[in-house]
Amino acid sequence: MRPFVVTFALVIAALAAQMAVAAPPAQNLKLLQPVVPKVPTPAAVLAMVRSTLIAVDHGNKTGNYTVVRDLGAPDFRDANTPAKLGLVFANLTEQRVDMLPVLVVEPQYREAPRLTARRMLYVAGTYNIQPKRVSFELLFDVWKGEWRLYGVSIVPG
Repeated sequence: MRPFVVTFALVIAALAAQMAVAAPPAQNLKLLQPVVPKVPTPAAVLAMVRSTLIAVDHGNKTGNYTVVRDLGAPDFRDANTPAKLGLVFANLTEQRVDMLPVLVVEPQYREAPRLTARRMLYVAGTYNIQPKRVSFELLFDVWKGEWRLYGVSIVPG
């Protein structure tokens, strides 16, 4: 009976040692807390705006909005097929709005880019490009650590 007690005690000691190793140290608890996104740098915001508008422009010129859709967050992709995006941006196509100049012109932001109550990045402004100026409102959500398109409105004139 004695060997059983000793063996049982060793098993319990081994399990306790494993549990002690498996418990996360206090400093690692910070990793489990949700990350609160911050407004990106002005250069990053500008790149996101330009990238989005140029993706839409390419969709308008080719009739293929797959890239616009694929740049989006999962909810955006689920809600929008490439065909639906073609309908959404039909007014830009019909008016032959050329957004290529947004690559070299600075936008006039309506307000500073900001986080919404839902921790999404909201960016709104206007590009005073010729022949038609373009106003935009963009909403980005963090997905897998990067900002992804969540909502887009582009209005010419």
